[in-house]
Amino acid sequence: MKWITLLGQNVNSYRGGATRNAQRATNEPSVDRCELSVEPETSFPQLLELLCNIDGLERISFTTSHPQDATEELFQVIARNPKIGRRFHLPLQSGSDRVLKRMKRHHTYAEYKAKIDRLREFVPEISITTDIIVGFSGETEEDHDSTRRALEEIRFDSAFIYKYSMRPGTPAAKLPDDVPFELKASRNQELIMIQRKITEEKSRSLLGKTFTVFVEGRNKDNPKEQVGRMDQDRRVIFEADQDLKGKFTRLRFIELHHETFRGELV
Repeated sequence: MKWITLLGQNVNSYRGGATRNAQRATNEPSVDRCELSVEPETSFPQLLELLCNIDGLERISFTTSHPQDATEELFQVIARNPKIGRRFHLPLQSGSDRVLKRMKRHHTYAEYKAKIDRLREFVPEISITTDIIVGFSGETEEDHDSTRRALEEIRFDSAFIYKYSMRPGTPAAKLPDDVPFELKASRNQELIMIQRKITEEKSRSLLGKTFTVFVEGRNKDNPKEQVGRMDQDRRVIFEADQDLKGKFTRLRFIELHHETFRGELV
């Protein structure tokens, strides 16, 4: 077992329970397992510390986090444990406090940004990704401008930006879906273009540098190439005579195609 990923809608809101099995995500028919004893009140940062002590386990990642449990304790655990992946996904949804309140997100934009700033202090190499919802009920042009400024100010490594659509049975379904589709689409496109530029700038800053990459296997489109992911969850392709699937290797990033790097063995 080389790498495990902890999954949950609000994974960092975890509180401990009975003995559990840690499982490696895989497409293979047999799956490595290990037994982990967890106390009833174990917090998510404490769980990460327990996982970091498993012999042979080299990487741990998790998604998705909730801002309310993005704590300094969690940031400190990430900082002192190199086994923990350097990608942190923290949904913002909107840069407008008014919209956040309507979404029942119990924090302000300033509070969210303070957490991001603090995490970057502890882990300078961290990659921050997020979710944005465009055209939520009652979103005004001023609200949209606040979200645009948030993208430009925080400079996420990448963002998933969606147009709002009402889902029956959710609390938001009681609110009017009152932003015209055409306006949602134009606002959505504007934010995508802003984030695309930021993502490319941040990616190009990595060219010429060397990183540790976990090799996932052969490139289906070109079997001569192998595909890997770095700690910040960025995809890289490279050529090598030896099959390195399931291993960590050092690569120098030499080219960028869209959001995929091309690397060479060091």
